[in-house]
Amino acid sequence: MYGHSGILSLMDMYRKVATGAGEEGRINSMRPMIELYLYGSCSSCRNAEVWLREHQADVSRRDFFRDRFSRDELADVLGRASLTPTVVLSTRSRAYRERGLAERAFTNDELLDLMVEEPTLLRRPIAIGAGGSVVGFNRAGLEQLLAAAPAQVSTTTGKE
Repeated sequence: MYGHSGILSLMDMYRKVATGAGEEGRINSMRPMIELYLYGSCSSCRNAEVWLREHQADVSRRDFFRDRFSRDELADVLGRASLTPTVVLSTRSRAYRERGLAERAFTNDELLDLMVEEPTLLRRPIAIGAGGSVVGFNRAGLEQLLAAAPAQVSTTTGKE
């Protein structure tokens, strides 16, 4: 299996992984990896998750109503998605109306604090992949996200 230089060739490594030989394991799939932040009771969120799975995405999901964001986590998620709190602010939510948020301007820091306190102020779902991000259930946007995302090799090692 080793070439003249004693180094495993790329083709040999692929064969070894693909056949399940050795400690590297075997390939389970070549699927785009998508982070999905959602509310489990939201029909748009459920539809997005089903759509992504039907289109062979490897989905890492987080229901941010059950597993609430800290301020730093939310800032990190929005930063990785290249989104601002203003872009993901749900102006149609009951909390937005009841708190009279349309009547004043907020800084991004203030919006982050409000969103951590009241997750209904976040538009959802938020899907993040290597190809960018999509807010809301937008089939065309999700298609572009999957098309732009490089496939991830998922392996098992047999040590599990």
